[in-house]
Amino acid sequence: MNRITKPAHQCSVLSGVIQGLIFGLTMAVTPVIAQVSDSLLDRVDIQPVSDTSVLQQLNMHFYQPVQFRSQQSSRSGQRWLIQVGVTPIGTQNQDGPDPSISQSFRYQPAANTPLQQVRILPSDEPHQWLLELTFSHAVKVQAHARRDVRSLAIHVLADPASQADIERSEQQAEDLMTSARKALIDERDFSRAARFYRQVLVLPANSHSANALEYLGLSQERQGLLEPAIRTYQLYLERYQGTPDQNSPVLNSEPSDQKQALIRIRQRLNSLLTAANQPKPSLQALRRHKDEPEWNSWGSWSQFLRYDRVQVQGGGTANTAAVLSNDLEWSVNRQQGVQRDRWRLSAGYYADLGEDEGGGNSQRQRISNLYYEHRNRNHWLTLAKMGRFSSQRDGTLGRYDGVRLEFGLSEIAQLGVVAGYPVNSSRDGFSDTIGGQRRFYGASLALSPWDTGPDISLYGIEQTDSGLIDRRAIGTEFRYFNHGFTLFSLLDYDIHFQQLNIGLIQGSLTLDSGTTLSASYDDRLSPVLTSNNALIGQIGSDGLPITDLASLQQAHTNPEIQQLAQDRTARSQTLALAASIPVNGELTWASDATFSQTGATRASDDVAATSASGLQTFLNTRLTGSGWLSGSDIATVGLRTSDSDALQVFGGYFSHRAPLAPRWRLYSNLSFEQRQWHTTSQQQQRILSGLRLDYRKGGMMLEAELDMEWIDTQAGSGSLTGDEQSTGWYFNLGYRYDF
Repeated sequence: MNRITKPAHQCSVLSGVIQGLIFGLTMAVTPVIAQVSDSLLDRVDIQPVSDTSVLQQLNMHFYQPVQFRSQQSSRSGQRWLIQVGVTPIGTQNQDGPDPSISQSFRYQPAANTPLQQVRILPSDEPHQWLLELTFSHAVKVQAHARRDVRSLAIHVLADPASQADIERSEQQAEDLMTSARKALIDERDFSRAARFYRQVLVLPANSHSANALEYLGLSQERQGLLEPAIRTYQLYLERYQGTPDQNSPVLNSEPSDQKQALIRIRQRLNSLLTAANQPKPSLQALRRHKDEPEWNSWGSWSQFLRYDRVQVQGGGTANTAAVLSNDLEWSVNRQQGVQRDRWRLSAGYYADLGEDEGGGNSQRQRISNLYYEHRNRNHWLTLAKMGRFSSQRDGTLGRYDGVRLEFGLSEIAQLGVVAGYPVNSSRDGFSDTIGGQRRFYGASLALSPWDTGPDISLYGIEQTDSGLIDRRAIGTEFRYFNHGFTLFSLLDYDIHFQQLNIGLIQGSLTLDSGTTLSASYDDRLSPVLTSNNALIGQIGSDGLPITDLASLQQAHTNPEIQQLAQDRTARSQTLALAASIPVNGELTWASDATFSQTGATRASDDVAATSASGLQTFLNTRLTGSGWLSGSDIATVGLRTSDSDALQVFGGYFSHRAPLAPRWRLYSNLSFEQRQWHTTSQQQQRILSGLRLDYRKGGMMLEAELDMEWIDTQAGSGSLTGDEQSTGWYFNLGYRYDF
């Protein structure tokens, strides 16, 4: 793991109730630490499916465009690894996901899904992450890209169960059916009954599966949810109207009883289809008895202590980090029919326990998310979202305080408007952003004229700061998805600076064999061109960095500032190629190649120029397998190399994750690197090893991690320093409680 450095500066205190809430909770429990300041994932939801081989479809929504790269293997298991490539659109936020540490996405396991935990793990390739999905029982999983390119579909598939799994699922199904029957008949709580029946259906195939599917349709019908009930009855007929298998545990009935069930379901289905074809007043009468809105809330509270210590041979020992931080995640959800409302808070509090210049502790609060969201796909206002949140679409480059509205103009066109104040860091208080001079507004038009053809979005956005045009851009997104082939392109052109900010195209293809091929080409200005780029390298008369354009305007005219911004901005090009091939049911081979180069920047206003990087290459190949030592362990072994004008690196790595007991899991990793500098004869060897132990019971998860890094550097000829050896120890300890 990479070392976590001390915070460089104090952050302004958050205002109002939020500050009081975080500070009060922190003082009451002792300061708490979060592992991350932001997440790649926005939400996970469930989508109905009609495919008889798919038990459930989980849609994982990301803040940024993603590419599906590979998955662990094709065998059944409780834990699955899915590798995704992330395409960052903007570089605005200073505290995005740390690529060196793992993240736990705050996910509430629903009563009708076997997915229990989502963990985001660092990968060995740039802009790539591993999703570790943990299920309540062994399942088969297939991951697919989706049409909007900002989400993945996770298909949970039916899988032959072992005898132990069958016995366990039979008992669970029996208990759930008893609870469902009580809710359906005694309490007439049809929504609650439906949740129990769905939970039976996501268990491994059992003798109650058929009855649960029938009564799920009945529960939906009693709620007035006609379309879901029709789909459920149709699914039942697809699965069970054939000749029954007498040896199958799926049916809980004799053949004659099954015939009666099929007759009942056909009659109900015909009745619903007839009702759906009646004039609107009749249909509205049938929907009059919808149940009351469903409310639920969930959250998590975590504390993590990070302690890093480095010792140099023949020198001293230094603590490079001693950080205790808090994380609070809280979400309240309301759903009624197709309408969904969501209130979300993600906030935290850092305490640096190490010594700083003032001899005290450096403390920082942050708010990553604080927003209200309303969705209704059948209303003219399909989306309303306001507060602090992240977005990288339609010209927005990251987190901001503001509002986004989307209006359904027709079935194929949607209008979006956005306005707000950019947030450079989650440590910024609302008074820093809303009370500042930097603001933006924009509009977009999304067109989906074809069922299986491309989607197109057009947008325009303007951002100002202290009377200057910070960014004035127009752009378009093109998305195409069809039978495993995904294509995404983005053009962002600044009409004020008259330069192409971003030109991106990426595509992926998943074959029937499970092989996935992907490629992308990215040509962009780095960082994205705004007038604020003029602040890079600027030092005031007091010797401190200048952090706002208003201060820079005291010594420069507006045209000079905008020229400085262009001087500080370089152009970069990146080509990435990837392939993933299943070798057998337990082994997957994957390789990635990245080629990039970054241009030079100009010297001006006492800020030195930077030279071009030249061509940089990054190659990585690996094998990932499951069931090597036990039924549910996962191991990866790989080699990687990189080369640039300055440095060549070659290395290998091994990682393994395996259960020690039902509630315990051990993660281990070992990697080595050999570095050779081209301009000198300096060489360096680096070895990193680590262990992490997890314990989970109910809503509580405990985690302890210890990493050791050994570095041996041989100085080159003419070097002013001699050979050096150093050893680093990095310790992470904490817990998370989901409520």
